[in-house]
Amino acid sequence: HWAKWAPLIVCGYHENQDWLKTLRVKAYLHASQAVLDASLKSLDKEDRQEHGLSSLHDYDYLWGQPFIDGLLSRLGNPEFKTQSRRTILENLLRRGEQVGRQRAGEFLSQTTDPDMRRHAAALLLTWDGAESWSLLVPLLEQEPEFAKSFVSEAAHDMRWHKEGESVHEL
Repeated sequence: HWAKWAPLIVCGYHENQDWLKTLRVKAYLHASQAVLDASLKSLDKEDRQEHGLSSLHDYDYLWGQPFIDGLLSRLGNPEFKTQSRRTILENLLRRGEQVGRQRAGEFLSQTTDPDMRRHAAALLLTWDGAESWSLLVPLLEQEPEFAKSFVSEAAHDMRWHKEGESVHEL
């Protein structure tokens, strides 16, 4: 019965209350594929209707390879909104997922999507720091205007998202 009710449990309520989180986790334990499918469909709907994926943090209980694979398919889909794709990449990097760094590097090496390229560089600087210097230093040296744009975005991110660090530490 859990699989039958999973879509309603996952998508039927847009509140982030403790009882709902508990119910979602319980549903996931009993019908993981149904909950995963409903959750990814909910993110697809949010991408179509909203500016980005502000609810992605509501799905922390799903974090694991199947969920990551679902997110990666959306990250690679240019029809997904840029802001949504940025949120996915940020979550991968914030969680230290190696595939996040790999995908960010792929965005840096291409120029067909300048917004995602800038977001990837800023997110690497914000969440991967010194580990990404080998990717970022050439951009700083060879593309000063691009570097200015991604450093500015990273400074904004650090100001709002990373407590205890200040922009001047950049």
